[in-house]
Amino acid sequence: MAIAITPHFTEAEVLKDSGAKQIPTQLLNGIRAQAQVLEAVRTTIGGKPVTVTSWYRTPEKNAKTPGSSPRSPHMVGRGTDIKVSGMTPRQVMTALNNVGLQGLGIDQAIEYATHVHIGTREGSARGQALIRDITTETGYSPWKPDGKAPVGTEESTAKGAAKAMGWIAVAAAAVEVLSKLLEAFKGIR
Repeated sequence: MAIAITPHFTEAEVLKDSGAKQIPTQLLNGIRAQAQVLEAVRTTIGGKPVTVTSWYRTPEKNAKTPGSSPRSPHMVGRGTDIKVSGMTPRQVMTALNNVGLQGLGIDQAIEYATHVHIGTREGSARGQALIRDITTETGYSPWKPDGKAPVGTEESTAKGAAKAMGWIAVAAAAVEVLSKLLEAFKGIR
């Protein structure tokens, strides 16, 4: 039986893929605070279930996680990556932004192609909204409701590469057809 931290979030979600067997005692207060923020997020999106894909990470696990910060709030239980069934990451970010990130206790919300990162911290929240963008020096850009989609996440990079490969194949086929047409045209003269 999963131990509930709040009505909708459990210890199993905190530890899922964390690299730990139990929650470090010194992190319990921060994890409870994070769970309360997630409850506020759940309420904001109309009570829809929130799926936690990553919460607490040991420093070793965090170091092995592609794209993670060496100062990641995941390592102290104050970072969660979430998905909401029936909502895109953009829709989740829009709903949170409409209510106000600071009012929800969110220090930082980041839109990725596949999920939203929710970070909190001790003290006052900055209410910072970002979007993943590998074209910038920091890897992130300010989030805007009508802004661009995330750039550089695993999904967008893979889709972009697949799309580019598709166009390369089309171009190569077109060159081959044109070459054959030119050869045929030379034969007619």
